[in-house]
Amino acid sequence: MAAVISGVQLSNFRSFSNATNIPMRPITLLYGQNSAGKSSIIKALLLLQQSLPTGRGSGDDPSLLTFSGDSVDLGSFEAAVSAHETSRKMSIGVEVTATDSQSEWRGTCGVAWSTQGTGELRSIGIRVEIDGKVLDFERHPTRARWLLKRESIPAFLTLVTKEHNLFSSESDMLSNLRGNLGYLPAFAGERFPTKLQSQLVLSSLRKQWATPEGIGRTSQPVSDETRPTREDNPLVHAWEDLCSRYWSPTRFQLSRLVHIGPLRQEPKRFDRYSPTDGTGVGPAGEHMLSLLHEQPHLVARVNSYLSLMDMPYYIKVVSLGSVETVGQLLYLVLVNRKTGIELSPSDVGVGYSQVLPLLTQSVLAQNQLVCVEQPELHLHPAMQARLGELFVAEVTGGAQTQFLIETHSESLMLRILRKIREGLIPTEEVQVIYVDQAPDGSSVIHDLAIDERGNFLSPWPHGFFDERLEELGV
Repeated sequence: MAAVISGVQLSNFRSFSNATNIPMRPITLLYGQNSAGKSSIIKALLLLQQSLPTGRGSGDDPSLLTFSGDSVDLGSFEAAVSAHETSRKMSIGVEVTATDSQSEWRGTCGVAWSTQGTGELRSIGIRVEIDGKVLDFERHPTRARWLLKRESIPAFLTLVTKEHNLFSSESDMLSNLRGNLGYLPAFAGERFPTKLQSQLVLSSLRKQWATPEGIGRTSQPVSDETRPTREDNPLVHAWEDLCSRYWSPTRFQLSRLVHIGPLRQEPKRFDRYSPTDGTGVGPAGEHMLSLLHEQPHLVARVNSYLSLMDMPYYIKVVSLGSVETVGQLLYLVLVNRKTGIELSPSDVGVGYSQVLPLLTQSVLAQNQLVCVEQPELHLHPAMQARLGELFVAEVTGGAQTQFLIETHSESLMLRILRKIREGLIPTEEVQVIYVDQAPDGSSVIHDLAIDERGNFLSPWPHGFFDERLEELGV
């Protein structure tokens, strides 16, 4: 099953104080003035990635967003919520579209995590939207489980019964769920509620979610004998089947997301080999050399892009073998295509150290979202334009790679538009977003539509790409 992240939803996250949906496509370009909020979109995805369940067991708290971790450091909820007002409800969501070519199935699932308040006043929730049906789950006040809110029960039943003949219309369980007479679906163990915990919660928990007086009351408590078990409850199996369609690709895409930051590390003459996870070069390109050593077939593909970008060198990765005292040493060689002279990256312009991690990550990625900040750093305009050819080639080459690119480069964008005109990439696979600031300082986005001729259907917002015209007196 293939899946792509097709949208990001933010509300009261950093400068996005209003509910905002950021659509995404195989190539999504983010433009905007400095501090407008472009990087917040990438940081939101990194926050979700590091907040996924670790799989270490029940000791993990399944409810909290991890604001400080290996992927991104946002400090805390207090630091990340808009205007630092902890009374606001902060929500971060992702939309994933999954397809199955064998069964011709296609569906979209949105999952949003929300947090509000601190300490004993903190409330935490999850909203899931599947096939237009919205399910709201609320963290149990004392136990590590999620409760489906009463108002979401009709949508829940519609989703899990539409493809399964689970109950007769006279089923007591169905009637109880629809009428909230003693039961609520409860979930545990995941930051997304995939599994039912004992299927249903007894009426002792119902009192916390009681309906208005006279509705949903039972004169007798429900006994353990009447509680359905997991084994004989088809509702559980239907829900888990539905979740497997949507949540597995959602978690897969978030877990495999890779990020290349705005500043890649300066080149070294030598580096020690350190085993990698095989999926990413690291935010600063710190794992690139070890990764190329592990997967030498990538070197030829990187060199093909260096040639495409008209760079005069190709690369070699050399190992000094195993040295007991210092470990295995590696170094990168740049070989001049015309003269054969070998140089260290430390001896040439810094542009190589900035672009090589990007090239390596691009040829490595398989069914991954690659988030890149300022790919054009230290590259002259012609090379920036050729980066556009790299992104188009990888998106259309069958690797199912997706790029989210925060950039200021006009040359990069113009080359991608040219590829649309040449018919090498369809316009529906390119998204251009301009992030602007409202008068109150909050971030807003402009979705700049493109036609099949590679032309924008609306003018660019003020203050971007206008400088050239102003300097020319136009």
